[in-house]
Amino acid sequence: TWIDYNNKQTVYTGEQWTTVDAPLSSIPMFVKQGSIIPTMPVMNYTHEKLVYPLTFEIFPAQEGVQANFTLYEDEGEDLGYQRDEFAKTPIVCRTLPDGIELTVSAREGKGYTVPGPRNLLFRIYSAKVPKEVTVQGKKIKKARPERLEADLENNTESVLWSWDKENGMCSVRISDKGINEQIMVAF
Repeated sequence: TWIDYNNKQTVYTGEQWTTVDAPLSSIPMFVKQGSIIPTMPVMNYTHEKLVYPLTFEIFPAQEGVQANFTLYEDEGEDLGYQRDEFAKTPIVCRTLPDGIELTVSAREGKGYTVPGPRNLLFRIYSAKVPKEVTVQGKKIKKARPERLEADLENNTESVLWSWDKENGMCSVRISDKGINEQIMVAF
């Protein structure tokens, strides 16, 4: 199953030919169901912003299946990666009958340290409306989507979640502490 990345709601089944609009203003891109895609703010050059939030767009797999991703980071301007100077953060998203279980494992690596405190934002695309969201087993506060996004770059340490009905997206914001975190989105 493939999802149109530009609107995140149009779904295509695989193993067939499909014709899609391709206006000059939008490149057709498709995401495989069960993908985790990291994004960051647009910058003009490496290290324009030393600290910035990371966003993970999550397209959950079918029930009973998990999506895996490992975030790899290094200094970005030198050859430290050749000396094994890096940090890796494994992320697993399991689709359960009654929700989504997202596990962010502790950061591992050597010789590279994240430059400062930052937020992680998980955008989980789903047709189901969440009933509640917990982090480390504790229920977290729901906020309006615009509040969650507004505070994102400020590295506000509050843990929040929101539901965007129009886009079918549950957003969860946590502080990146580099430790094991478990997020549960219950439907």
